[in-house]
Amino acid sequence: MTSDPYRPVVAVDVDGVLRVPNAKPGLEFRDGIITAEITMSRAAYPTLFHAMLRPDDPDEWTETHSFSGIGADWIRNLINRGVEVVWATTWLGHANTYFAPALGVPSLPVGVVDDGWSDWSSASWKSRQLGSNWAGRPLLWVDDVPVLYPEARLDRLRRPVDRALTRSFIVPNPTFGIRAADVQILDEWLALTSTEAGQRELRRQRQLQFRRRRDRFRRERWGTEAAYRRWRKYRRALNEVLAPDSVLGSTLTSELAEHEGNLSLAEIAFLRKEWGDRADPPAEELLRVIESVRRLEDDASTKP
Repeated sequence: MTSDPYRPVVAVDVDGVLRVPNAKPGLEFRDGIITAEITMSRAAYPTLFHAMLRPDDPDEWTETHSFSGIGADWIRNLINRGVEVVWATTWLGHANTYFAPALGVPSLPVGVVDDGWSDWSSASWKSRQLGSNWAGRPLLWVDDVPVLYPEARLDRLRRPVDRALTRSFIVPNPTFGIRAADVQILDEWLALTSTEAGQRELRRQRQLQFRRRRDRFRRERWGTEAAYRRWRKYRRALNEVLAPDSVLGSTLTSELAEHEGNLSLAEIAFLRKEWGDRADPPAEELLRVIESVRRLEDDASTKP
């Protein structure tokens, strides 16, 4: 496996991405759908995140399966361009047995395995495994099931330096699988990851997104940038005399930010009684800390 930082990895799901429901009333006229007759066997059938076969099911069966022809073409094109493509599917290695021939692709590496760990969903199971591999390389994951919990998102599970080079793409309609519009979006992103300048642009875009989210959070939480900066000053000062995880510290700083630093001794004493504990400094000491910050603010506002 190459460590080329400009050679992306594409981890692709099967169901809802490449394999789609067979035609039925209302689905007869989907563009670009291909079909294949595939024989499956009980001896080579996945159990993780799949329904159990019944005892009276046959040992082998042949059925018609439908696929996104656009998706199949895209996978072949990626391989021809030198992109590393791996399976990220609950079919595990059986994807090579059953679906690779129908899609016209060679046997591909399997990016996720049944490692015995329990996860919330197939999406978080995949995300956990994908996030621990291919350090230093761009990683694109294409699936039809989103990760539900923020802490299980693929970008959060990769190294901080790799997060700007990480993308999870959810196919909009699993009934159609990958479509031409999806391919255009994905190829544009992959093109950026394949050059030094493109990767710089992706890092710039991620930083811009962070700043926008940060600014939006500050507006929603504190109303103005000035209120946020006031909160931060009081929080830093109170952290000198209160534990960083102190509930009293959080409550005091929120009240100070809302009331522009104006809290009386009686109000501080009340908050200490309600939210503090015995180890916290007395209200008088807390007031001295608050007044020291307030004096600094007053001095700064009077400077020419």
